[in-house]
Amino acid sequence: MKSIYLATMLLVAGLMMSACNNDNNQKNNTTPNENTEQKKEEVINTKTEDPSGIASIRKAWVNENIDVDPGDITPGIEQFALAFCKAYPQYEINKVLMDYIVSPKDYNKDEYEIVNDPRNGYIHCMWEVQTTPVTDVCFWNRKNDHKLVAAYMEDTHESRAWAERLVVFYDYDPLTVIMTPEPALTEMIEQRMKKYDDYSVVLPQKGKDIEVIGYVFDEENDSADRVEFKLKWDGMTFSWDE
Repeated sequence: MKSIYLATMLLVAGLMMSACNNDNNQKNNTTPNENTEQKKEEVINTKTEDPSGIASIRKAWVNENIDVDPGDITPGIEQFALAFCKAYPQYEINKVLMDYIVSPKDYNKDEYEIVNDPRNGYIHCMWEVQTTPVTDVCFWNRKNDHKLVAAYMEDTHESRAWAERLVVFYDYDPLTVIMTPEPALTEMIEQRMKKYDDYSVVLPQKGKDIEVIGYVFDEENDSADRVEFKLKWDGMTFSWDE
């Protein structure tokens, strides 16, 4: 009788240990999958938080100098634009513009509009889709033999919550061949535009002045009022033309 009881208990214990091992195996098998799914979700969330890449540039540009590689020539708009786009390729239009500058003969992307005007120190790249994301780069000769370089990026997403725009300015020193961030001009524009629902910046292909346009949306009538401002160039920097 004791032998039967002992055998029965050993059998029950064996079944319990087997069940525990199965549970552990199931946990071990599901954990990697759960971790993988969690990582995938984190990557998706990161991408959706900054779909254009402009937001990450906004966080970084003020603290990062950019080296320019002029080669054996005095740098012009292509060299300044290439240096900027190499520094911030996370924005798709910057990558396209970089590809064009590096090898214009091999460039065959019909869906992008490129305007390259070295004589006026201006270059433009726009993706010809409904949201028309764009990168414009322009420079001015300063009285102290430096140059002021500006880059404007805009992605007017279908949802205004995802829309991004950023204009950045750099002082280029020909002795160090470095572009140093000059955030005061960016802050001046952003402060002025705070009371508007949206705004855009038009860097000049002709002339010297910058146009800034503020928008007030009328969602009921699906329209917008616009107010135009001008930043006047004085040979060194810009001020509002009041």
